Amino acid sequence: MLSRKEYVWFRQMSKDDVKDFLSGDQPLYSNKTTYKEEVERLLEYKDTKSYNYTANDTKRTYMNIYAYSMTVLLPSYLNESEFCNYVRKLMIQIDPRYRKLLYVYKFSKCKNANYVDLMMFTRKSSTKEHSVGLVYPDTYYQDSITKRRCKKDHPNAVLKHKKNDPILDKEGKQIVKKTYVDFKESRIFVYKSFKKFIEGIKKTISLVTSIFNQKRNFYSGLPTHYKYFSKVTIKKEYTVLKKRKIEIKNSMIERINQRLEEIQDALYLGKFVYYRDIEKSFNKMIWKINKYIYETNVKWEGISIYLGYRQSFLNFRDSHIDFENYLITLFDEWYEDNIYIPYMSQLTS
Repeated sequence: MLSRKEYVWFRQMSKDDVKDFLSGDQPLYSNKTTYKEEVERLLEYKDTKSYNYTANDTKRTYMNIYAYSMTVLLPSYLNESEFCNYVRKLMIQIDPRYRKLLYVYKFSKCKNANYVDLMMFTRKSSTKEHSVGLVYPDTYYQDSITKRRCKKDHPNAVLKHKKNDPILDKEGKQIVKKTYVDFKESRIFVYKSFKKFIEGIKKTISLVTSIFNQKRNFYSGLPTHYKYFSKVTIKKEYTVLKKRKIEIKNSMIERINQRLEEIQDALYLGKFVYYRDIEKSFNKMIWKINKYIYETNVKWEGISIYLGYRQSFLNFRDSHIDFENYLITLFDEWYEDNIYIPYMSQLTS
């Protein structure tokens, strides 16, 4: 029914890659005016956490990841004055934490196409030094006899400390360290399936592009009231992880609403809103989707997807990508069965 093409190239960056990105004659932009200083702080901190990986012919060679890079094709209808605003919207849609996390970008052109090259960091940084209390990164159990680390269910297991417990000095006070960079890295660009991860990025690009296109091509004659699916409320008492999961669900709902709005525009402009059978069929489809979109376990027409919050963040994200793909297919099939095939002669005349 409606198709889009998004180009995205995602890769990890070494320290040399970061320096190469900052060099050259192309103008650089960022969400922070102090980006040069903050990049240096981030590189210095990562140097203290780097490993010496050696090449191996039989195994994959790992690298120290200093940042992430992404190249995105910009919509052809954008003016140069809109490029930066588009990038800001895109980064916030990718992850709301990029309101504070650092990213740097520049624009390039190949033939008639415009691209944005992004360099993204996943640690909070600042130009001012601040104090941070040290905590243990994980829960630690020790064998009381061998004094070695062991599992929780070991018969001689003794709990030494829990995750996020403060690290104390000999006097029993928490050890405080001054830093410009947060010790904890935000887990943003993590995935089990790289294909699904890129698919999710493309869906985000598609959403931002649709929003810009909608504002640009707005004209009178379209309906003023649309059927929408409501977003899930994020309550203050929810954990950080649950809030992140709800943000994933709400982003999916927002993209589904965008596609739903396009279908309603097509029905209105084609005057199909006056066909009672089409209106009835459309409302029936919307009612079904609204019933399942907030369910924990979705079993519908041969599919079974768990959408509940009691699963890992990666599984939650992947399951919602699968569910969204199913809904898009459902929209396309409905349009083909109820509009395109029965009224093909009207649409092509």
